Amino acid sequence: MLDRWDEYYLAIKIQQACSAKAYEAVANTSYDYGLLDALFDRVDWERYMSLPVISLYYHGYWMLARPEVEAHFASFKQSLLQHAESFPLAERTNLFMLAANYCTRKYNEGRKEYARESNEIYKAGLASGAFLVQGQFYRFTFRNIVIIALVVGDFEWAEQFIEDYQAYLSPRYRESTVSTTRALLEYQRQNYGRALELLQKSAYSDLVFNLSAKALLIKIYYETGEYDLLDAHLAAMRTFIRRQKNPSYHVVNFRQLVYFAQRLLELNPFDPGDKASLLEEVAMAKVVAEKDWLLRMLEKPPIIFM
Repeated sequence: MLDRWDEYYLAIKIQQACSAKAYEAVANTSYDYGLLDALFDRVDWERYMSLPVISLYYHGYWMLARPEVEAHFASFKQSLLQHAESFPLAERTNLFMLAANYCTRKYNEGRKEYARESNEIYKAGLASGAFLVQGQFYRFTFRNIVIIALVVGDFEWAEQFIEDYQAYLSPRYRESTVSTTRALLEYQRQNYGRALELLQKSAYSDLVFNLSAKALLIKIYYETGEYDLLDAHLAAMRTFIRRQKNPSYHVVNFRQLVYFAQRLLELNPFDPGDKASLLEEVAMAKVVAEKDWLLRMLEKPPIIFM
């Protein structure tokens, strides 16, 4: 009985510590973890690694506290894929989101191989019934799943996912979420006309989705040589962003995109010095939406439209 109490206490303590560490990352706060440091110093944790609840949250905590030690993610992922069905659905969803968010963080740091890790996590989570909260799909998770599938070139699967899971989106956001993700898919397939039709189909009440749709328009107008349309669109987007009160992290990201897209539009593509200077400036920017796209456009040879 004493052994079971030890297991119970350690499981609850490390679970709460993992949740607190995850919240610290998004709330810009910090917590006093009480006896946690003493437990890490004194407990023989290997003795408890056979218990999935302790193994998962132990590696989950260190995955968040020391993201540079990637062995913790590998152990967390292995245990999660093996024991996901042992956890209640809501807790299972949180565990898969921890793994997906870690992959996103690594991918945003330039570790492109983590796109495939994220794609695997999302697929496994879907297979286990995760990501549905009270029978509904959170629209940002839905969009992220599609984006990751497109990054790794899993176009057919992304299309089937949109078809199969759109009914689980809140009716309030269903049309805008589906049209945006389908537009992203058509853009990747270089069906620019169809992507434009989908973007113009819906009104985007959500700010992030609205800005994302506008960003996709920037890419389409530039890649199809519609420079006059792009110039007008950038001017309208600047006005839209200026009207936002208390701009969030996302708004700042898109404001930077508009700035660099205007610079890209006005750049003499045949001047290697100006091009190299802008390329370096974009590469050094820490906060900018569609950074990879900007870099890719600057690295390409100039396109001449007849």
